[in-house]
Amino acid sequence: MVTVIFVFIGESMNERPLIPVAQYLRMSTDYQEYSLENQRAALALYASEHGMTIVQTYSDPGCSGLELKRRPGLRQLLQDVVSKPLFQAVIVYDVSRWGRFQDPDEAAHYEFVCKSVGIPVHYSSELFVNDGSPASVLLKQLKRTMAGEYSRELGVKVYAGAKRLVEMGHKMGGTAGFGLRRCLVSADGRRQVLEKGQRKTQTTDRVALVPGPASEVKIVREMFQLVAERGFRPGGIVRLLNSRGIRNSDGKLWAHQSVTWILTNPKYTGINVWGRTTSRLHTKVRSVPQNDWVSRDGAFEPLIDRALFDRVQHCLAHRTVRQSNDELLEDLRKLWKKKGKLSKQLVASSDLTPCPYTYVHRFGGLVAAYELIGYKVKRDSNAKLLHRNYWNRLRDELLTSFQTALPNRVRIVRLINLKKSMLLIDGSIPCTVIICPAQITAYGQRRWLIRTSKSEQYYPSLLCVLDSDNSRISRMYLCPPAGRTHDFTKRECDPWFGENIRIRSIDQLCSELLKISRNHPIPSSGLVAKTVKQLKPKQ
Repeated sequence: MVTVIFVFIGESMNERPLIPVAQYLRMSTDYQEYSLENQRAALALYASEHGMTIVQTYSDPGCSGLELKRRPGLRQLLQDVVSKPLFQAVIVYDVSRWGRFQDPDEAAHYEFVCKSVGIPVHYSSELFVNDGSPASVLLKQLKRTMAGEYSRELGVKVYAGAKRLVEMGHKMGGTAGFGLRRCLVSADGRRQVLEKGQRKTQTTDRVALVPGPASEVKIVREMFQLVAERGFRPGGIVRLLNSRGIRNSDGKLWAHQSVTWILTNPKYTGINVWGRTTSRLHTKVRSVPQNDWVSRDGAFEPLIDRALFDRVQHCLAHRTVRQSNDELLEDLRKLWKKKGKLSKQLVASSDLTPCPYTYVHRFGGLVAAYELIGYKVKRDSNAKLLHRNYWNRLRDELLTSFQTALPNRVRIVRLINLKKSMLLIDGSIPCTVIICPAQITAYGQRRWLIRTSKSEQYYPSLLCVLDSDNSRISRMYLCPPAGRTHDFTKRECDPWFGENIRIRSIDQLCSELLKISRNHPIPSSGLVAKTVKQLKPKQ
């Protein structure tokens, strides 16, 4: 009798293939005990012990577990789960890493989304097995509630700690504001002024406010004096500062809100104020009653005295937000009587009236407010058409002047599907010409409208910026092909103007277009020849 023995070398017949899984990692701060590396190591060990292999990773570093919208990693995980994923399960470190939602049912919903498509969720460090048994369901719901309660209790402790520091005279986050600077105060009393973007490096360091440059301090004091002594409104101060070319702390033009914030902020009198608004647990931001603010008198060196600040608050008590509709209409009547007519530009630039947006908010529009005071608007249905025809005439005159200057290099052409004329340089390089009219915003600021059509998006553009009266072309800029349509406005100080090429002559335009044609794809000359036709220059 012969006995045959089969020896299997390699993989055992009872060994099962590894289950492909995805891991989800979350850490709300860089100081947490459970860092992403610790979670990653624990999940790798759990996967190896349970016959799993991690094929995909989703993570939310530095993200709070209170809201789904602030967690791109979890959102992507849920999106992939419902669209035929490459994994068969999801593993998470514990219930709190999945989320600290204030409503525990929200966390249950996201887990159910995974389970409903056959993707179970495993918690590697929990004592229970997430198998759907009554005990695991009860423990899991309790863990979810505890996770949300932990965030609420932590918020109470953080608020108490911040309140104590404010009452000691320290600043709690945020920018210093115009006219002020942040000063780092170390534990041994050393002081150092922080520049924009700089932060403290030691947890024991504190931040206080100190006066900024003398020029900014002078402007802040002038703001308060204009209101207290000359009866200026915030809108009038905005127009005054912008007309002088003065920029705010961000290097931008002043707006009504930024001026009002300075005029109503007690920190300019040396009072450290915190908690004027609240958004605990990522709820909607809401204002806090003044009696509940946290403050400390004499915390900083004041820029203005308290008596002047109180006078300004008394004057601002009658500002637009507290005016009735009848008072707003009466201001409009005064402007009408003074100027003899009304317009959006007059309302925006006058110190007698608030900004036009106020009338839009209260009455639905300036025209509606005009009707309430008896002012008849001369409605000219052809006004826009007249403006458009005038701007088209400006464009045609410019094109004709270019062709007259260089008749051998410049032609005036037009796309078949576009009525506007355009330039063709050296028979192969097209260039659209766009008129950019000036507009007045609700705050009296001047902007220029830039608008291109779909047919012009693949060609270089010569932007012709009109003057403040929209009567003539003041300057020109050459822009490379954008590959998309434009419909936006630009301010006078916008760096966008400096980033593009300022054109001062037709020779410069031709040379710059040659450079652009080498670096940007422009429709070939053959294609242009088929889609354009020659126009006769206007006499």
